[in-house]
Amino acid sequence: MALCKEFLEAIEWPTFLAIYGEPGIGKTNIALEFVRHYCLSACLYIGKTLTPVAERMKNIGIRLGGVKLREIIDYLDLVYVLLKTNYYKLDLVVVDPITAFAREGGIAFNATLFAIAALRSLNDSLGIPVILISDTHIDPKTKRPRPVMENAIYFWARSITRIEQAKEYGARKLVVERPLSYEAMFRITERGIEWLTC
Repeated sequence: MALCKEFLEAIEWPTFLAIYGEPGIGKTNIALEFVRHYCLSACLYIGKTLTPVAERMKNIGIRLGGVKLREIIDYLDLVYVLLKTNYYKLDLVVVDPITAFAREGGIAFNATLFAIAALRSLNDSLGIPVILISDTHIDPKTKRPRPVMENAIYFWARSITRIEQAKEYGARKLVVERPLSYEAMFRITERGIEWLTC
């Protein structure tokens, strides 16, 4: 299924996009829709646990031959993959989640900051779209989920999208926070994202 045109306009695609939301809400599914539609020759998908992601890719019809899957087990792996990748022929880069090791603090936190800044530089210099998926924490003041490393995410990302549970059973609400305000509803199906409003 196609990505919602209004959503793409609201995030000003292609861009440096951060997606955040609670676990299991559909962040990876949205990222995979971008892979499905914009991985024309080669894409890089970096993640902590990639076996279920690869299965989901196959199920929704993504050609795995065009996707370079790089599983990372710690922040050193993340830095290594970023430093050793040849980006010149890539259509898209996804890191799922970019904040996987940030909660460890110290060097892991700093390495994650480096990774976010390096990916923004990649986006600026080569124009390669980047999608970062962020874990969340509950803001003690608002009691709402916020991205881990919120300050860095908001500083470096050009576009920020939040996904949350909708009132309708099985539906998710996608909220573009910037650069433009936009909301849409979607459902996750076996074949990918089904847009309920778009």
